[in-house]
Amino acid sequence: MQTDLARLTRNYLGFQVSFALLFWLPVFYEVQKRLGISDSGIFDIQSFYYLLFCLLELPTGWLADRFGSIRTLRAGALVLAGAHLVVLLHPGLIAPKAAFLYHFALIAVARSLVSGASNAYLFEAYEQAGLKADYVHVEGRARAYGLGAKIVCWSFVGYLMEWSLLSSYWLTLGSALAACYYGFSLEERSRRSVESKTDTPHVGHAVLALCREPRLLGLMVQGMGVFVLARIVQVNLFQPLLLSREFPASSLGWVMALMTACEAAASLKLKPVLSRIDPVRSVSLLSAITALSVGALALPLGFQTLPLLLVFSAALGFAGPIQRQVINQGISASRGGARMRSTLLSLESLLDRAVCSLVVAGMGAWVESGRMGPVLAVSGGAFLLIALFQLLQQGQRPDDRT
Repeated sequence: MQTDLARLTRNYLGFQVSFALLFWLPVFYEVQKRLGISDSGIFDIQSFYYLLFCLLELPTGWLADRFGSIRTLRAGALVLAGAHLVVLLHPGLIAPKAAFLYHFALIAVARSLVSGASNAYLFEAYEQAGLKADYVHVEGRARAYGLGAKIVCWSFVGYLMEWSLLSSYWLTLGSALAACYYGFSLEERSRRSVESKTDTPHVGHAVLALCREPRLLGLMVQGMGVFVLARIVQVNLFQPLLLSREFPASSLGWVMALMTACEAAASLKLKPVLSRIDPVRSVSLLSAITALSVGALALPLGFQTLPLLLVFSAALGFAGPIQRQVINQGISASRGGARMRSTLLSLESLLDRAVCSLVVAGMGAWVESGRMGPVLAVSGGAFLLIALFQLLQQGQRPDDRT
């Protein structure tokens, strides 16, 4: 069993690293600008991506519970490869804006297929092996290895873009094909391989279960602040923010690589946090730190931008794996939650993406007019209030250690 679990872990780590390795992430805004897409058009596409993700999350989570998470992992990798072929083959066939709209639509399909299923797959494998306590550290390793690969790859994509505009998309296609290889190397170890598939709850059962478990809903809201701010800062506003602060386009890759190094280092050093603060409170505290960092980025100064981004990234690195552990243990403790793990994890992602869609929807006009400060200040302030409210509630309850 230990040998099988070690092999499963290696293939899982390979899948997570290659599936998440989007070479184009530090430069996609600049690529689309050079192809003639306006700021409003770019942010409209991103808002559409989040909205579509919301619509797909519950159906794909149910598919993972119904037919097995391994099948949705493999399907997600195949769709991700197809998403990059759309961009690479679009010249002379369709307009750039339409190509990137289809590209992000397919990425939404791919990531929704994987978002709930991947964590459920690993957690259940370790739970079945009686090593549930080790899950958080394996998840931390997966996150750190993925971030380490990004450090290496993102450090040169800015320079590579100057040589060949779509080079980062070719590299990401290769990474997606590697994810396909690891996905088909994984073996089904989850409960769905041994239980009758006729007893799988439907999506309505998951929603009702969440309504009956307000604490589980609270855990989902707790993680929302961290992940929403992460997407806003690392994806939506990263490039326009740095370019507006007079960072050259060629620096986008190494700045994101440096941020990723801080995040990866934190993901590997979870024990100092977990030994001093219980997991539930630590996520709220780290959420408050990320919100403060985002709010401070609104100051119209240049020298504080990089240090604040590094503090933000380190807090995110600590929070990510701990939040995954907290939510998975909360699902296991809820009535019937283990039978709907992928669907419930997809519900959590739906909450994240719904908020992202609302925030990003009106962001394009603000960026186009050069007014990113108010967006950062309001986003940071709103999520800081949520985090402080959660800390206040947790301080009035008995120890939340899970």
